Amino acid sequence: MFELFDFNEMNYLELINIEFMINSCLNSTFKIYKIKYEVDDGEINQLVNTHFSLEEEVAIDHFLQYCKRSYECE
Repeated sequence: MFELFDFNEMNYLELINIEFMINSCLNSTFKIYKIKYEVDDGEINQLVNTHFSLEEEVAIDHFLQYCKRSYECE
């Protein structure tokens, strides 16, 4: 998904693009499974700012490390 939203092919996403990616994935998933739920943009913004606030741009390798850590914590 990261590469799909990396429109300029620079191997990084700005925080706003990460929020857009998450929002798009959630909305698409809800639509596919016919779940009537409004995605909370504020919650997505909080998630992104909590985990990536020190950076203006997030490289793909850093994003993958975050995903790996999040998966291992579950």
